[in-house]
Amino acid sequence: MKISQKGIEHIKQVEGLKLTKYVCSAGKNTIGIGHVIQPNENYTTITVEKAEELFKHDIENVENWLNKNASWCSQHEFDALCSFLFQYGTTLLARGFINTHNAIVQGNKAEVLRFLENDFNHAVAKNKDGLLKSRRQKEIRLFKGE
Repeated sequence: MKISQKGIEHIKQVEGLKLTKYVCSAGKNTIGIGHVIQPNENYTTITVEKAEELFKHDIENVENWLNKNASWCSQHEFDALCSFLFQYGTTLLARGFINTHNAIVQGNKAEVLRFLENDFNHAVAKNKDGLLKSRRQKEIRLFKGE
């Protein structure tokens, strides 16, 4: 399965486009459409075309992980999980969110939805900026097919 155009537009809207290097909320050097700059990369500025190329590569990595581990997904669930995994990464999911990782792999939709809702509630409780809250709200609606 591939992310839909609606899913792509959602991620691009919540990530934004920055053609110069910046430090994201997780403290990582980032550029383009949410691309985390890897140790072997040395980007300070890029073109829109390069941002699109990096985004395509990053989203393909997420799609590959989901296709390997979550074949149960409908399109809207796949899109929501692409957005979530694009932000957190599949490595962090396996290390830091093992229960969510297991729920995705086991196809436990109720548990996946519960995690998205809890992550939203955590963002509200910690009074984080509205971006994470808004993103999780959109992912929850997308996951539910709304």
